Amino acid sequence: MKGSNRWRRLGASSLPDAVDLRRGFDGLATATRGLVGESPLSGHLFVFLNRRKNRIKLLVWGRTGYPVLYKRLERGSFELFMQPAAGRRHIEVDAGELERLRRRRRA
Repeated sequence: MKGSNRWRRLGASSLPDAVDLRRGFDGLATATRGLVGESPLSGHLFVFLNRRKNRIKLLVWGRTGYPVLYKRLERGSFELFMQPAAGRRHIEVDAGELERLRRRRRA
């Protein structure tokens, strides 16, 4: 994913709107409509964190379906590098910011 500009925009859910990561494909797709106001079929990569920020799921529509990437940290948590703008329930990040999110972990 590093250096990839395949996705025009990346949406990430943020606290206090953490997502229940027990949701499957359809539940996460519904969350993209509700939290971000975007179609899950848009080709954007959507990033969801749980409340403790020790689990992350990525959802994107491919030509043949939804691949989902899920990661659980055994120690530490993912660190958000920004907060949503006033009145927004999500943040938009580029591929470089997503890479920093992937690498940043608080112990």
